[in-house]
Amino acid sequence: MIHFTLELPGGPDQTEVNYITSRFSDWLLCAWISFTVISFSRFLGSHHFQDTLSAWKNTVI
Repeated sequence: MIHFTLELPGGPDQTEVNYITSRFSDWLLCAWISFTVISFSRFLGSHHFQDTLSAWKNTVI
């Protein structure tokens, strides 16, 4: 089995590792996007943001 793997450096083992790595990076990207969206929407809903927005509107108008 080891000899077979050495004969084919780009064999099934490497493909499996690449697949797991790519799936993990996809998952990480999705998690990061979700976290960013949740944080941003919480920020938009926070009182601090509402106060800032009101102050900005008053300044502009």
